[in-house]
Amino acid sequence: MIVELHDLAWDELDHARRYYFRHAGQTVVDRFTRAFKVAAEAIETRPESLAPDRLGTRFSRLKKFPYKLVFQAIDESLILVLAVAHLKRRPLYWRRRIRK
Repeated sequence: MIVELHDLAWDELDHARRYYFRHAGQTVVDRFTRAFKVAAEAIETRPESLAPDRLGTRFSRLKKFPYKLVFQAIDESLILVLAVAHLKRRPLYWRRRIRK
């Protein structure tokens, strides 16, 4: 299974990293990056274990950070991460990125 990030999800990931660097330093950025990788690996290895929502998307939360990776299975071999979404800001802003 291949996991790809939507272009805007890359931007969101970069924004979160820059925020943590400015406000907490490199150590927190490194912890955030590890949490992101763990969540991405969960998506890659067992995407079906994460329950779908009413839009047909699924998500994997980052441990100890208020973020989730919202994703959609495109086909048998590709998963698209639609957003690196903060849990307390702008709910469902990413829904326009869903592929029909």
